[in-house]
Amino acid sequence: MIAEEVVANWVAEDLPELTVIPKEKSHIFSSSGHCRRVYKTILSELGQCLVIRNLGHTFVEPASGKICCELESFGGESVVAMISPELIWNKSMYHINQAQVDWSLENNAQVEDIVRYSILDILDAFDLSIKGLVSSTRLSDLRLGEENIVVNVHNQDAIVLYASNKYLSDLEVEIRQFSEQFVRNKMWLGSCVTFKMKAYLHLTKKYFSVNDLNSLSSGDLLDLLQESRTDCFKLKGSAIYQYLHGRRMRCQVSMIVDKKGIRMEFEGGKTEEDELVNDFNLDLEANGHPVEQHNELVELEILAGTARISFDDLCALGEGSLIEVEKSTLPMVNLRVHGTTVMEAELVRLGNRMMLQIVRKVEYDD
Repeated sequence: MIAEEVVANWVAEDLPELTVIPKEKSHIFSSSGHCRRVYKTILSELGQCLVIRNLGHTFVEPASGKICCELESFGGESVVAMISPELIWNKSMYHINQAQVDWSLENNAQVEDIVRYSILDILDAFDLSIKGLVSSTRLSDLRLGEENIVVNVHNQDAIVLYASNKYLSDLEVEIRQFSEQFVRNKMWLGSCVTFKMKAYLHLTKKYFSVNDLNSLSSGDLLDLLQESRTDCFKLKGSAIYQYLHGRRMRCQVSMIVDKKGIRMEFEGGKTEEDELVNDFNLDLEANGHPVEQHNELVELEILAGTARISFDDLCALGEGSLIEVEKSTLPMVNLRVHGTTVMEAELVRLGNRMMLQIVRKVEYDD
């Protein structure tokens, strides 16, 4: 007999306490809007760096003492850069301060050339060009946003980039592409997160009146929506899985039944909310009026099986992609109305078509 482990009592004082927030780690505080995402990467001669995306000023060092210059992106976006004098010193052996910047603006461009050389790796990596240095008189006129991107070299914020939120978001996407750490994490997450898909068959008649359902009994046949094939049966249906923000995605699929087994062929997809818009395309009579308009019309659900697919494979789905059915109920299926099983049926062949034959109605005790 295995003894159960008793959870020890604890108090808040027993928990590990952080005295400082590590600068090289990501921190996310969704309630306050502050966020810090860290990407490890290599920038040419600067070697391994941390490129940090900040939302909010919580994690950013003061701009005082730094050299300010204006940059421009390849697409014409205006970017303000705050450069650490230590970076300029390490790259050029020149110590630049704001007084020298003001002197250079009035006399020659020597200081600007030194600054350009010092941040050349960053300019090349982010596809930026330098427009000019910012004088001390203009520093107070700069309105820097709460979002920025920081390049941290040897645990020091070497350069801080301020721009529009959209440009910073686009730049972060580019940074991810040459961050080996982010790629590894993406591969890990994509392979370990899976989505469960439920596959449903579709009948040629989508909606049934209560009278139609009451008239069905054992031995009756229902026609399945299918495509004529000589080498297999290709039954039309859909697969549903939970997606982001609690939404459900409905994918159009075909259930391929042949000697090899049962597979789903992906045909397309759209959100279930979009699908609901078409829910009132009911079966029509010759005069264009809905059949049995005075009765409630319901849809029969036919669950045929389930499949599990990784997030990576889900993102790679395209028309014609094949998905193995993990658990199949075929040839037996349950016919359900609003999630309640009302009948059991079995797949049968009728010439070159596959049909559903009612086996029994499910009886419920009062």
